[in-house]
Amino acid sequence: LQALEDSGVACEVICGLDMTRYGASGGKADQKILDVFIEKMTAYVRGNSPLDGILLSLHGAMQTTDCDDPEGAIIKALREVAGENVLIAASTDLHGYISDRMIENADIIKQITIAPE
Repeated sequence: LQALEDSGVACEVICGLDMTRYGASGGKADQKILDVFIEKMTAYVRGNSPLDGILLSLHGAMQTTDCDDPEGAIIKALREVAGENVLIAASTDLHGYISDRMIENADIIKQITIAPE
């Protein structure tokens, strides 16, 4: 984010979840967490459009009690609200799963290749 801001791009963190507070590794997160996350992000996009782009820092291997592809659901929901002309870029952990839904709705997907994440 610092590199973007240094180049004159206005960046704003719109929604972040501390998963250590809401869920832990080794099990499925409650679907309500994903629902709240998507609602907060889509509400921000609707209220602040037009946007030039959306950058998502995702885990890539999350599951919820009702969804096996939460990252794909997030990207699809944002694409539906932002439209086709807004660049959507996402990063995932090295062990993240890149789903068809993610590929269909994101313009750029990059797995982080350093450890620790």
